[in-house]
Amino acid sequence: MMKKILFFLLLAVFSLGVSAQAPSKKCPICGLSIPKCQYKGKHPKKATTATEQTTVLPSKTVKQTEIPSKAIDLGLPSGTKWAEWNIGASSPEQAGNYYAWGEISTKSDYGWATYFDSKDGENFKTYFLIDKQRKLGKNSVINTQRDVASVKWGNGWHLPSAEQIEELYKQCKSTWTTFRGVKGVKFTGPNGNSIFLPAAGYMHRKTNNDKGIGCYYWSGNLLSEDRKAFFMKFYNEPDWATWTLWNYATCLDASVDEKGGVYIFSSEIYRRRGQSVRPVK
Repeated sequence: MMKKILFFLLLAVFSLGVSAQAPSKKCPICGLSIPKCQYKGKHPKKATTATEQTTVLPSKTVKQTEIPSKAIDLGLPSGTKWAEWNIGASSPEQAGNYYAWGEISTKSDYGWATYFDSKDGENFKTYFLIDKQRKLGKNSVINTQRDVASVKWGNGWHLPSAEQIEELYKQCKSTWTTFRGVKGVKFTGPNGNSIFLPAAGYMHRKTNNDKGIGCYYWSGNLLSEDRKAFFMKFYNEPDWATWTLWNYATCLDASVDEKGGVYIFSSEIYRRRGQSVRPVK
């Protein structure tokens, strides 16, 4: 009997020695042994912070899906074809981005203090008709590094000229309508094809104005050639108020009238404002 008791005692001591010598598993997260790990090897997943999410994302580029695969042929006399949606959008009803005239980046404040060509709305560096010293400036940014459509989309896209904007509303049937829940103007060309321009309003300083009631789309010109020729008649007039021309660039200006009709014209508007861009080819 004593032999059996002694045998079992020796067996128990041997088992304890083996278990004590056996290496314990370590937690893959903290490196401690499983018994000592606060979470017994099952740490909760760490929440990813906004900063960490930014670091793992690739640098932002213009997605191919944001650029229309084809231009819309409206059957216009000039052969101009229009994009299906705005820069910064991916479907016709989306407002997309807002740009000051001649700028290629969006910003938080659309005022003179942040405008690339002037900080006071009077003394412009490059783009103006005539300055105070009667120096002639540049009238167009089309197909330059100041053409946001050309820079962002490439492949032949560019800002429409003042003449192309005028052709759009004079040669097409315009209808104030709602498309996918968004108000705007539908232009139907001579061949029956159409484009929709959402009433995205415009940015003044940090505020969006006229969204849902006004369409404002930049051309690439300060003035149309006709308007430029008209104002150039005053070139030798000593009292000519040139400030009215320094501030403005031409855009498509469309809104709905009291009877539900569309009121459309080419307008010269403060170029520091943030407005929509619909490219052409």
